[in-house]
Amino acid sequence: MVGAPSRVSAFTISQNFIRVTFPERFTKKFTKKFTEEFINNINLNNSQKQILALIAGNPHLTQEQLADAVGITKRAIAKNMNALKSYGLIERVGANNNGHWKIV
Repeated sequence: MVGAPSRVSAFTISQNFIRVTFPERFTKKFTKKFTEEFINNINLNNSQKQILALIAGNPHLTQEQLADAVGITKRAIAKNMNALKSYGLIERVGANNNGHWKIV
């Protein structure tokens, strides 16, 4: 077992698999560390890092607003956002005109 003792087993054993359930406090720390390491390993450019930071602060920003904030063209924003989507870092939730960006 990971962390403090619990009355609930961390392991569920079935005929075809073993499932391990980790405490939420462990998964939050692990996810943050894994995400930071993943981002560092894919070598994001400065524009992509700025876009992620801006989306984290306001997921409803438009590409035009991002272009103004980052100081690059709307076309360059679209290209960088496509790269971020292909890395699995962001996704669009909802329609183009009333949706928002989600950092995965």
